[in-house]
Amino acid sequence: MNIMRGIPGFAAAAVLLLAGQAAAQTTTTSPTTTTTLATSGPPTFESVGASIDVLTGATASVGREPLQTTLLHTLSRAKSKVDRAEQLFNAGKRRQANSQLRRASRQLIAFTHSIATQRSVSAAIRASLLASAKQTRADLQTLITTTAGH
Repeated sequence: MNIMRGIPGFAAAAVLLLAGQAAAQTTTTSPTTTTTLATSGPPTFESVGASIDVLTGATASVGREPLQTTLLHTLSRAKSKVDRAEQLFNAGKRRQANSQLRRASRQLIAFTHSIATQRSVSAAIRASLLASAKQTRADLQTLITTTAGH
């Protein structure tokens, strides 16, 4: 399922995904489109996974093939860590689940560092990706805290 389909001007879009079940609100200004999903609760495994999916779709706007491949691989690893964490959490293995979530967080840090240092990517695209990654990581940190069981 491609959740990016139907968003006009997505390559230059500033995409912010906030956790939880949400209703979309799209604002269009020339030449960018911003899609914000409003929060209705704390982050969940599903919402963090969806945030990573949105970030993965937005990474297509980078354009530079070696960099894009590296970024997509980093996000793929983060998504697999979140998926594995959900499986572990559902099996009652909170400690191992949190370990996987922390590893996913480190992958998002690596993504952020990679995109922040690329001056060949336009400032607008870089800012959009960084904002999305920052929000996704914040949601991930909240999920880590809420699933810790302390």
